[in-house]
Amino acid sequence: AVRVVQIACGLRHSVCLSLTTAVYSWGECGRALGHGMRAPAPLEAGQAPREVRGLRGLGVLHLAAGPDCSLALTRAGELMGWGDNTWGQLGTGDAVSRPSPTRVEFHSSIRLVHASIGGHAVALTSCGQLYGWGRNHMGQLCLCKSNGRPLIPTLAPPVQLEPGGPPLALKQVLADCWLARTALLTACGRVFVCGQWTLNAG
Repeated sequence: AVRVVQIACGLRHSVCLSLTTAVYSWGECGRALGHGMRAPAPLEAGQAPREVRGLRGLGVLHLAAGPDCSLALTRAGELMGWGDNTWGQLGTGDAVSRPSPTRVEFHSSIRLVHASIGGHAVALTSCGQLYGWGRNHMGQLCLCKSNGRPLIPTLAPPVQLEPGGPPLALKQVLADCWLARTALLTACGRVFVCGQWTLNAG
């Protein structure tokens, strides 16, 4: 039997991570499954978990799922994405959907430790820097502007309690699957939200 250590759910698909770092997916959205299918998955093909072979051997440590898309973070600190890319949320430099895992391009010196995806995506580096890409109509990428739609990872300004203050170290990031917002958790336990219905929780 496969021992599962993490699971993530999108709108029409789910993904899970096994103890041996194998990734499995199932559901009805073919392109979101990572098996190379672009059309909706036939019932018999999508109802049972199936290994995403394009991630085999990469040492996946963390999964994130959006409405019809997913991200996988590897042991090497690299990010793989697949599925719907209407808003550029896969970070591939275009808006073309990917039915199989595709590398999200970062500089070779950058190591990622956490990532999340919805209609936009965000990732956190080992140095505590925040990157965002994809839909940004409500300022959900924390880039201090709400226009544009970055198709590649874009560095966000540091989180500060007040202008000119010291940057706060980030611990975790979460892109809302359904609403245009991102939540940031700092190492000192503070929560900040960018985008729709924003608030700062001290």
